[in-house]
Amino acid sequence: MRLIDADAIVKCFDPNTWQGEMMIAIVNGLSTIDPVKHGEWTTLQQACNGYGVMYYYHKECEVSGSEIHKRPFPYCPNCGAKMEGKS
Repeated sequence: MRLIDADAIVKCFDPNTWQGEMMIAIVNGLSTIDPVKHGEWTTLQQACNGYGVMYYYHKECEVSGSEIHKRPFPYCPNCGAKMEGKS
């Protein structure tokens, strides 16, 4: 996938011709993407067994505030934020 500058492409077409008008309408009708949100999991509660292995997680997404009770994901399942911080 390539991200393009749609505004720069629109400037390449002459809006006074039917071909230019059609191409401008096509480019303006293309969907856009949202910027990637970044965050990290905040630990609310966790527990380990006697061997130092985690068996219970209670974490919260700092972006959406949603909580999970399992091993943290690389992305928040509710808001889609990419979790790049410590988990």
